[in-house]
Amino acid sequence: MTINERVRAAVTPVIPDCVPGEYTGGSETYATFDVIETPDVMAEGTAHAVVATVILHWYRPKNTKVEPVRSQLVQNLLLQGATYPTITHGAEEILLEFEMEAEAVGAV
Repeated sequence: MTINERVRAAVTPVIPDCVPGEYTGGSETYATFDVIETPDVMAEGTAHAVVATVILHWYRPKNTKVEPVRSQLVQNLLLQGATYPTITHGAEEILLEFEMEAEAVGAV
C-alpha cells in the first residue's frame, strides 16, 4: 500500500473528504495532505526505503468538537504505521505532522 493510500485509509473513516494537495469540493470539513519523501537505507547509490514526512491539514468549522475526531485520527494513523503526530491547532485548521516508512519504489 502506498503512503497516499495509507493516509487515506486512516483519515477517510473519520473525515470522508481527504485528498493529496488541493481540495476543490464543497464540504466544510475536509482534509488535505502533503508528502515529503526522504531516501533511507541507501545501498549502491539507490534508496531501498523512504521515510515520508506527511503534513495532514484538517479544515473544519470553528465550533467543531475537536477531541473525538482528533483522537480517532491519531489512532487510525498509528494503525497505518505512522509515528505519533505533532499536532498544531488553529482556529479553523488543525495540522498533524507525522512520518511513515515505505519501500522506495512507489512510495507515494
